[in-house]
Amino acid sequence: MSKDIYKEIDKMKEHYSALITLIQMQNTIKSKSIETSNKSAEIKLKYKGVDAGSLVKELDSIKEDNKRMEEKLKELQLLRASQLVSSVIQK
Repeated sequence: MSKDIYKEIDKMKEHYSALITLIQMQNTIKSKSIETSNKSAEIKLKYKGVDAGSLVKELDSIKEDNKRMEEKLKELQLLRASQLVSSVIQK
């Protein structure tokens, strides 16, 4: 009889421990959920009124400008190289 009671108490301890673990996990999830909600709200406030479409267009325009400048730079480098070669040949 006392062994049966001890076994039941031991099972109750295991179940209680499992319950505590589940509650801790639940609290962790709630905490992370609140943290994520707060971060989301901060991001919304930070970018409130910003039109993502216009930003994309502006970035695309900047990329095009960069490509044109790179091409111009290459042309200038080739021109400079040919000038150097010409000056060496003339000497």
